[in-house]
Amino acid sequence: MLINALRLSGVDPGKDVLQPFGDAGQLSTYAVVPVAMAVKVGVVSGDDKRLLHPKDPASRADAAAMIDKALQIPPDQLQAWQTRTIQQLQAVPEQVKLSLGQTQKIVALALRQDGEAVLVSVNWQVEGNIGTIQGGELQAKQAGTGTVIGTLTTADGRTLTTKIPVTVDASVPVQVELAVTPSLSLVPGGQAHIQVTLRDPAGQLVPGEVDLNVSVSDPSKGHLDTTKAVVTGGIGDLGTFTAGSQYGPVQVRADIATQGWKGSGQVTLNVVKVQNPVNGKGIWGTWVEWGTSGYDPDRIVQTSKQAGAKYIYLIVRNQPGEGTIRPESKAMLDAIVPRAHAAGIPVIGVVYLVDDPALDSSRMLTAAKYTTQTGERVDGLAADIEESPTSESISGTMIPVRQALGPDYPIIAVTYPPHISTAWQRSATYPWSTFGQYFTMISIMDYWHYEDRAYTADEVRNEIYNEAKAAATLTGRPVEVIGQAYRMNTASGKPFATVPTGEEVTAAMQAAKDAGASAFSLYRWDTATPEELSAFHNFSW
Repeated sequence: MLINALRLSGVDPGKDVLQPFGDAGQLSTYAVVPVAMAVKVGVVSGDDKRLLHPKDPASRADAAAMIDKALQIPPDQLQAWQTRTIQQLQAVPEQVKLSLGQTQKIVALALRQDGEAVLVSVNWQVEGNIGTIQGGELQAKQAGTGTVIGTLTTADGRTLTTKIPVTVDASVPVQVELAVTPSLSLVPGGQAHIQVTLRDPAGQLVPGEVDLNVSVSDPSKGHLDTTKAVVTGGIGDLGTFTAGSQYGPVQVRADIATQGWKGSGQVTLNVVKVQNPVNGKGIWGTWVEWGTSGYDPDRIVQTSKQAGAKYIYLIVRNQPGEGTIRPESKAMLDAIVPRAHAAGIPVIGVVYLVDDPALDSSRMLTAAKYTTQTGERVDGLAADIEESPTSESISGTMIPVRQALGPDYPIIAVTYPPHISTAWQRSATYPWSTFGQYFTMISIMDYWHYEDRAYTADEVRNEIYNEAKAAATLTGRPVEVIGQAYRMNTASGKPFATVPTGEEVTAAMQAAKDAGASAFSLYRWDTATPEELSAFHNFSW
């Protein structure tokens, strides 16, 4: 076993090695060569009477003594004996391709008669003016082709060689690093900015201008706004990636195209299915005068979070007759969206529909694609439907929106509850089934406190429960109830003396939950009383 461990099995030093031992003839036939090898390298020496005692069991002390002697065999002597049965010398790797300045470790394996490969030390030299090798480490110093040659002389006088073809590229290798903001995960239509950094082998930024070819692994999952980029001084923009309609991972790759440099890098983004963020409890914000009103966005988000809101609605106002967003609405989105996201709260952009399909769809897409100064977007849309919608006008609005944003993008239909539709004598033509075709969820504005009087909890429960059930039946979609937290006016414009109480808010939320609604939001943040916010906060959804 010890001879096998020393990789000396099969090495025959000659039977005359055993002649001095009087009991060598007692050795079994299979043991003659291994014992002779053990004697030759000094692992076994017999006793003072020149006896080996092959029939006696070895004690622990005998075994320890042999192991100790084996460990003291000089490495060069051990290798000399090991090489006696070598048939072939083989280098690893079998070929080498390097760029200027790169290094490669090379080792040699001796293939023995018994098929075992033994790591051996050889004499290395480089043929061709491509670099130097020391201690088995090849360093590329000049472009071209050459050969690394390893030579080994065996103990029995044979010379074995191995050759490795080497190619040295004149291009300097560059590390191409891609960074993505704001996120590697995108929903269909979502965008991410990609920045590239180029570093040389020493870790320094690559000087001058470097051209890059840019590609996307699967066009169905997204595209870049360019196929080429120019980086100056080692840092630059690769472009903007827009997620496609198919889900799953997608790779963006950049390859250096400038002579003298070489390298590539890639980053994996993931197009994920949009989850409807309207779930549980939410709150509404309707700041028309944002930018001059002195509203504190940090306080708005903090108060919403403290109230237990899981999502925030923001009304996005447009220029009259145009699809563009008003400056004050842009300022509001820039201020609140990043803070809400940092707090883990998604934001829904609300667009008021005016029964003009071309204008309405333009406004919705503008709101969905608006990017804040921090590179963020709203997490879904809500269409505020309060005019006289028809199946044709809703379809005309929503078909291009769905084509652009995909079938799973969250879009909420905010509309009146069914009983108001009946009161307006539109129930027969009101497009409930069309809502169910295009919208993710139906959100009913069920403001129960429409008379200037006190309401009982039972009145509120009956109102909310029946309307939520009816909306779900008419559309086949999940339902959200928008509850009242503001003061209504009389027909003459005089404000009511009464507002919903905390007890009314609790009754409304319980009724919505009992009816199977998926969410309940409070309209609105800036008019809700402390009592209403407290009831909203304390209700567990």
